[in-house]
Amino acid sequence: MNRYILLTLKVIVDTGWYLILPLMLIVAIVIGIQVATAGRLEWDVPVVLKTDHLPVETIDAADFHATKIVKTEGVLKLDVKLTPFLTADAVLFFCLGVSLLVGILRNAREIIASLQADAPFDLANVRRLRIIGLCVLGNALLECCNSLLNIFLFNKHIREMENMYQVKVVFGMNAIIVGLVILLLSEIFRKGAQLKADNESFV
Repeated sequence: MNRYILLTLKVIVDTGWYLILPLMLIVAIVIGIQVATAGRLEWDVPVVLKTDHLPVETIDAADFHATKIVKTEGVLKLDVKLTPFLTADAVLFFCLGVSLLVGILRNAREIIASLQADAPFDLANVRRLRIIGLCVLGNALLECCNSLLNIFLFNKHIREMENMYQVKVVFGMNAIIVGLVILLLSEIFRKGAQLKADNESFV
């Protein structure tokens, strides 16, 4: 691998590694203070506006004519009174999200270190890539679970507005694809490590 590309990746990953914990600690403190003082939390719910009466500028051209906007996406901000259930969910989602990100960054740093040591096809890298792939897939699952929680909040607090809003369900397809590709790469690295071991046994 080009050493400049490798150096750039190392700088990016190391920056994320050294910033993630302080930033998450600051976020946790801010949220904790808000919860302790107000007992409420601002909860973002991605939604799709279902109304077909949104204003649109009249656009006339030779080949087309714009008439209306049917759907658009947005974020509905709910000021939610925290219950023990919602508090536990918020803490759980936050901790899981941070843990998955830490797992990705930690293993990425170790892989970059092995590349710098000119030992890419190490069996340890196979395990590291698998962990990264599973963490990415875990993030997709976390997004889907968060969508289900958003549906619960929406139905509980503003069900009467369901004719205007529809909660956007996120399946994390991009994360799923990336996670599967990383798992595929781990198998390629496993095969490379096996071939390397076979070649060394003949020497």
